[in-house]
Amino acid sequence: MFTVTFYVVFICIWGTIFPAFLRPNVHKAEDVSGFTNIRLAEAAIAKNVDILFLGSSRAYRAFDNRIFSLSGYSSFNLGTSNQTPVQSFFLLKKYFANLQPKMVIFEVNPDIFSGDGTESTVDLISNTKPDINLLLMARASKNIKAWNSFIYSSFSHLIQNKLPQQKNNTQNDLQYIKGGFARTSDNFYHTNNGNYYYCHLNINQLVVFEKMILFLKNNGIRTILVQAPVVKKLYLSCAENERFDSIMIAHGDYYNFNLTSVQSKFTNNHATSDVFSDYKITDTIYFSDGQHLNQKGVVFFNQMILNLLKKPNNQ
Repeated sequence: MFTVTFYVVFICIWGTIFPAFLRPNVHKAEDVSGFTNIRLAEAAIAKNVDILFLGSSRAYRAFDNRIFSLSGYSSFNLGTSNQTPVQSFFLLKKYFANLQPKMVIFEVNPDIFSGDGTESTVDLISNTKPDINLLLMARASKNIKAWNSFIYSSFSHLIQNKLPQQKNNTQNDLQYIKGGFARTSDNFYHTNNGNYYYCHLNINQLVVFEKMILFLKNNGIRTILVQAPVVKKLYLSCAENERFDSIMIAHGDYYNFNLTSVQSKFTNNHATSDVFSDYKITDTIYFSDGQHLNQKGVVFFNQMILNLLKKPNNQ
């Protein structure tokens, strides 16, 4: 008992006094980019949206609420950094009652489905009021950083009775836009940046994903699964692409914007565009890095999504 008490006190002091580089296993809200703190505070008071976006930074940097608003859709972007299905389902259930989405657009990709979700778990722990579900998530992660961050977050909330609020809506080349979107500058992609990732689908992520799809189905929510475009070399570096596509196709309305139209039809996937998917553009025009669109790419990609929304379900 003494050992446990000492450890908890040590973590609280460690997190309070030391700067980030001296506490690598204790995470605080200000230690990460992505605007999770601002976004979740906004989600807590948002009401009744037409579209809810979920996913990792490929979601919150790709779906611009303003563009959808111009077409008559209210929306909220609940993407967070490195968000895996475990965190997506947690956030969906937490904010479902007040957001009451008519449709969910879930950005899915084999990279995120290959992770254990530790980084995203720590991000949510640091930016959300501690509760039993976050405790269970920390426990499931089996990661000391998640445990330590939960201890410190609980302590911080107990002392301050509120989460630290991030007031700065700019981080590096990103600008937070009301509704959850993070606008990337008009930087262009350099070909030596972000060309490879490791893919090995995590069975736990697939199990949670199925539960999430069932939850949405049981609540009568139209769900569209979208794999946002990345640069060609990065996409082709993943050995799980075909398997991942087959799993997504089996679970609903799925659009992979990295396939050519010929591949799309061959795999019984939805044909997408003859621009992104057929690689008729150069990566340097529409991307800021290997995984993320710049604002020019976002505008074009969002118009493609809006075109999909005009179609009846499963057409």
